[in-house]
Amino acid sequence: MLAADKARWDALVGSRVLDPHYLRQFAAAQGGDSGTPVLIHAAGGDWSTLEVLLITDIGGGHRTARAPLYGGPWLSLPQSGDAIAAATAARPEIDAALRGLGVVSEVNVLSPWLPHGETVRQAWRAQATRLVCLASLDDPEASWATLEPSRRAEVRRAGREATVGWRPFDQEGAASFAAVYASAMERARASPRWRLGYDYFTRLSAEAGEFLHMATLETPTGGAAALFLHNASRASYLYAARWGHAPAAASAVLWSARVELGRMGIEQMLLGGGLSDSPDDSLLRFKRAFADRVTPLSVAARVFDRGAHDEAVASGYARPLPRFAVEA
Repeated sequence: MLAADKARWDALVGSRVLDPHYLRQFAAAQGGDSGTPVLIHAAGGDWSTLEVLLITDIGGGHRTARAPLYGGPWLSLPQSGDAIAAATAARPEIDAALRGLGVVSEVNVLSPWLPHGETVRQAWRAQATRLVCLASLDDPEASWATLEPSRRAEVRRAGREATVGWRPFDQEGAASFAAVYASAMERARASPRWRLGYDYFTRLSAEAGEFLHMATLETPTGGAAALFLHNASRASYLYAARWGHAPAAASAVLWSARVELGRMGIEQMLLGGGLSDSPDDSLLRFKRAFADRVTPLSVAARVFDRGAHDEAVASGYARPLPRFAVEA
């Protein structure tokens, strides 16, 4: 069912605490040129699954499917249920649904919070690709004590020299963030997939504003801003940008967001990973400094029509599949 079918989507999701990226509002915001958000639901016996995917037309009646960011089949079953049997039964049902939509390939970056994660990874033959960082927010004093001394010094210095803000991500915030984000991506010479413009961020604000907050830090010489998606007890560090000269800004923004999210009742936050798993990766080092644990990020890739997918890649309508993609 489409994200536009709000009543049916919300009825299926109900009060379940899912990954924040499963939010109908967030999935809808990923639409536009990126595809149509669809909630795949399968059930049998004592199990059920929910999976959020973006379905993109690539011509010739063919489509591709991918998770908006983090996803995977969210498996629900009784405590005494057989997870292996449920995952084994769910996979062909989901495959059949995707084939019925004309999908030729699916790429799914699995959520670190996915229930029965190892069982799902095996059933979908997912592969670990890199590390992502997770932070517990329920004990800020303990987290502060374990923060590296240099990071604590940065946060303290920024608090003395800057104005720190925390606000819902409204249209005004979307416009200001879009501008600094575009400049940051230009300086970093980021790939096109990360160059998200004004239209994207205003759509994100309009669709998911109540589930999004923006943390900011401004000094006379520069600053930083970051977006955080949240749902019930979980949050995700979405996008960030810096400008000017403010060396401690990124650390202070992330720490202030951790504190504010904790006050909102958020218990865990997904920080994501770096550009690689290398010890020299500065982005990964930064996130690990604020994390309690790291876990492998798994990707599941399935191919239903290899010829159609390869033709779409050659025409520029689809991305190449990872080498471990499974012929389904």
